[in-house]
Amino acid sequence: MATHRNAKKKDDGPLIALEEWDFTDCPDEEVEHCAFYEFARESEKTMAHVDELRAKGNWNSGYFPGDADYYTREWFLKFFKLFEEFPKLPWLKIEKTSRKRRSAQCRMWEGPFLEVALERLMNDEEEYPFYPPDTGFGTLTSVHAVEIEWTASDDAIKNSFSRWLAQARPFKDAVQKKSGQLSHRELLKYLGAFRLMRAYGGDWDVAQGCAVKHGTGSPWTPSYSDERAWRRAKKKAESKIEHGVVLNSAARLVKALDHAGLSRLEKARARVRISQMDRAEQRKLTKLKAEDALAEIKRQFLAEGGAQKQSG
Repeated sequence: MATHRNAKKKDDGPLIALEEWDFTDCPDEEVEHCAFYEFARESEKTMAHVDELRAKGNWNSGYFPGDADYYTREWFLKFFKLFEEFPKLPWLKIEKTSRKRRSAQCRMWEGPFLEVALERLMNDEEEYPFYPPDTGFGTLTSVHAVEIEWTASDDAIKNSFSRWLAQARPFKDAVQKKSGQLSHRELLKYLGAFRLMRAYGGDWDVAQGCAVKHGTGSPWTPSYSDERAWRRAKKKAESKIEHGVVLNSAARLVKALDHAGLSRLEKARARVRISQMDRAEQRKLTKLKAEDALAEIKRQFLAEGGAQKQSG
């Protein structure tokens, strides 16, 4: 039986609460929200943004359903408005019944119906093409103009839509398959390993001993066979933290594509389009960061100028 090199150290229990690193007891229906919540607790940017929202008391996104990012932004605001315990309490320390009720109110991506704003239909020449420029690719998403006779009954409209859907769906096997909880469970396992190693100063051996002695012992307890596996888990958690906890539009499409029953060629074409969108989004983010940096330089310059005037 393997012996930990630090086994002689007195074990007074784990340095951090079990709910911070072993997420085995998280119900399947909450695991996606739990992963989002716990990784957000490691994001200084997200915590600062939520603090700002709470200080202002303004939870209105300023978006409307025609905007491309409406649903993701509305979900983000709803989530953090509902979970007032963030970031002080771990997900699993929130009262179970209340957590379940509030979690049920949050769905990661709402839709899929939305009314497209006229502004999105207009191109740079102020002409109206058939499709908005920001809908992604036609394989998984498309926009259709429909005419509805509102004097018809609800049942008649629904039946009419069902008949149209049967004819209009381009790929009948492109329906997203039900995704398992593995990816989110694995992310939480990585996060648990990251937090244990941080608590024990990067000593994977002591972290492993803590996981074995105090963890639940399930496959989702962060317990790994050797140093390489521990450091790999820690690196994966750090990568997720670094790249942000809010999925961007490209990431959402990748997730949808992974669970769509498309042919290899269709998936390849879609991934090319996703990559193009992602690069465009990154360029936009880079520009925004540059603008923020310039604004900060100007602020400091004005502050220094005011200080010089006072000293003069």
